[in-house]
Amino acid sequence: MFAYLFLSGFGLTLLRKPVAQMTVAEQRNEGEFRHMNARLITNSEEVAFYQGHKREEINIMNSFQRLVNHLRNFILFRFSMGFIDNIIAKCMICFFFYVVVVVT
Repeated sequence: MFAYLFLSGFGLTLLRKPVAQMTVAEQRNEGEFRHMNARLITNSEEVAFYQGHKREEINIMNSFQRLVNHLRNFILFRFSMGFIDNIIAKCMICFFFYVVVVVT
């Protein structure tokens, strides 16, 4: 039983490793998006005078789309990890104990 708990804990730890890199990427994308918005607010008069609204719209929408795509992937990853964690940690251990109790 302890071997199962150790192996499942080790396996789940390995599966959760990308969370740190995904969190860093999320923060980077959010910072970039906020920087784009702040830059547009600061330079709004110049953008309007030089008619650069199309270019700024493209920049902001690209930054926003990167952020949304990353968040979708991150949420899907966390949902999948929660599902796998529930199956490994709860369902499999219940099955294991059922087999041990019935067999012995």
